Amino acid sequence: MSYWSVAQTQIMREKTAADNLKREGFEVYAPRIKLIERGRLRILPLFPGYIFVQIVEFWSPIVTTVGVVRLLRQGEQPAKLKESFVTALQRNERDGFVKLPKPPKRLNVGDSVRVLRGTFAGHVAIYDGMTAKERELVLLEFMGRKVSLELPPADIEPLEVVARNKVAR
Repeated sequence: MSYWSVAQTQIMREKTAADNLKREGFEVYAPRIKLIERGRLRILPLFPGYIFVQIVEFWSPIVTTVGVVRLLRQGEQPAKLKESFVTALQRNERDGFVKLPKPPKRLNVGDSVRVLRGTFAGHVAIYDGMTAKERELVLLEFMGRKVSLELPPADIEPLEVVARNKVAR
């Protein structure tokens, strides 16, 4: 009976490890995503440093494959992934890339927000989007000009939430 397991790869060598494992006869799945960062398209592994390997009988050659650091184990045996996990990832693929669900949008560009923490705590700013590194961009009026800031999502809240909290008190 075959099952999926996880191989840890050398840093940024997922493709090398996958190619070598395929040459040795293993079925490999290395899911990738597309990410637009600073206006540039980047293709990245969904799980950097890890690939999925289907094990049928023998698994010992995996650990000596070029590009592989180790096979994740449960005791002395390779850790087994649920088939449904890998199948769900494969089902979410479009044109060879996993399509991740978008997080619920709580802010729109142009919305007014209040900065909750840091140097600018209490200031009102204009929401300007989210970076690829999941930081919020805001434009803050400071000394007569608009200044762009990157803040963690927890450090801002929509202005209408602030207004509702004041009414409720």
